[in-house]
Amino acid sequence: MLLSFIKDPFRKRYRSLASKKDLANLYSQISSLLAVRDMVGPDVHIGNFRGWAISPDALAEILYRVSQIERARVVEFGAGESTIAIAAVLRRSGGGEVLSFEHDEFHASVIRKRIAEAGLTEYADIRLVPMMEYTHNDDTKYKSYKLPERAYEYDIALVDGPIWRQHGKLCRLAPVKWCLDRAHPGNLVYLDDAGREYEREVIDIVKREYAGMVFDEVVTEKGLVRICKETVDE
Repeated sequence: MLLSFIKDPFRKRYRSLASKKDLANLYSQISSLLAVRDMVGPDVHIGNFRGWAISPDALAEILYRVSQIERARVVEFGAGESTIAIAAVLRRSGGGEVLSFEHDEFHASVIRKRIAEAGLTEYADIRLVPMMEYTHNDDTKYKSYKLPERAYEYDIALVDGPIWRQHGKLCRLAPVKWCLDRAHPGNLVYLDDAGREYEREVIDIVKREYAGMVFDEVVTEKGLVRICKETVDE
């Protein structure tokens, strides 16, 4: 009883202080941000990576993969800081393109302007697409991007949109399936925010529906899952 009495005021007084886990994450994000800035280069401004934005450690993983592919073709769902960073890495790596699907006209115009100001127009294409309603298993309805039906060749895909609070808990299922329907051995598909409940539900659905895919958990602040097509040895 006495120990409890002593502990409770202590906890109330110091609970707002950072924990060891918080400090470890801070170190990870700062070191990852330095790595991101190094890969992007000093002549390109990249902004805030808090809130809805992709975390620095997740972006560092993706930029490294992009830099290892000659003239990489990147497809992205949800334009933002990552679009600018990927385009900058493509320019420094000698070429390639990031195609970003975005539904918000104002947000798309802001990112396009920043891309132009950074001289990266050659390496980034932001496509404004409408949202449409999807139904999963005839009961769960959600909205997501209306994506082109044609085949699209890519090396790396990043699914970081849309936002579930606006469009439903399975809103990222459609772009993930779109990518996996077009996947070839060697392609990488990333799902950001994979530590959240609804993204875990998307992953569980995809695991059931797509045989022959390998799922790797990448340790990042918000969770990141890397999916690739399993290769069969001849």
